[in-house]
Amino acid sequence: VDGKVQVAREDFEKAARFNPLLFEPHLELGRILQEQKDFEGALPALNQAVGLTRGSNDRALFARGRLHLDRKDWEAAIQDFNAVLQLKPDHIDSLNQRGWAFFCKGDLVRALADVDRVLALEPRHASVLVVKGRLLFRNKDWMGAVEVFSQALQLEPENFQARLLRGAACYNKGCLKEAVEDLDACLEARPDHHGARYF
Repeated sequence: VDGKVQVAREDFEKAARFNPLLFEPHLELGRILQEQKDFEGALPALNQAVGLTRGSNDRALFARGRLHLDRKDWEAAIQDFNAVLQLKPDHIDSLNQRGWAFFCKGDLVRALADVDRVLALEPRHASVLVVKGRLLFRNKDWMGAVEVFSQALQLEPENFQARLLRGAACYNKGCLKEAVEDLDACLEARPDHHGARYF
C-alpha cells in the first residue's frame, strides 16, 4: 500500500505542477501528505486548493480544517469548519470536528452545542454519543455521562471507550457495583489497559 500511496503522491505532484490552476491535485496531494503525517507539507497544498476555489469548496475547507486539528491549531480549524457550515449548514462531519476543536480549546459549552446538533441530525451516532459523554464527564455531570455512554453502548455494545468511561463515571457517581462490572468487562477485553486498572 505504501508504494501505491507514494506513486499517487508523485502523480498528484506532477498534476499540480502541470496545471497549477486545478484544485483537485492540490487537494489530493494535501490529503496524502496529511495521511503521511507531513503536516507542514500538506498545509501549502491545501491552502492552494482552498485559494483556487476562493473558499467555496466544502471538501477543500474540510480537509484543511482536519489538517489544522492535526496541527493542534484549534482556532484555524474552527474557522475552516465555520466556512464549510456556511456552505452546508447540516454538514455533520464539520459540526462534529468543530465540536472537537472547541473541546480541545476548552470551550465545553460550544463543543456540547455542536455535538447536540449532530445528534439532532443523526441520533444513532455512537461515536458522537461518546464525545458527548466525555464532555459531560469533563463537566463532572456523572449522571448525564452514564446515561449517554449507556446510549452509545446500546448502539455499539463492544465500544471500549464508552464502557470504560461509563465505568469511570459510575465510580465517580458512587455506584461502585456498576463501575466494577464495566471496568471488569474492560479488563477482560484488554487485560493490560492502564485506565481500567486505575479505577
